[in-house]
Amino acid sequence: IEFVMNRLNTRPRKTRGGKQPVELFLGKAVDLLTA
Repeated sequence: IEFVMNRLNTRPRKTRGGKQPVELFLGKAVDLLTA
């Protein structure tokens, strides 16, 4: 999980103040795994 979070944090965001669909999907997946 830390590896995925690090990739999301270090990857530049194309949309400012918004997340890409992939980031939203991974974010939900991480929440389900950590919940």
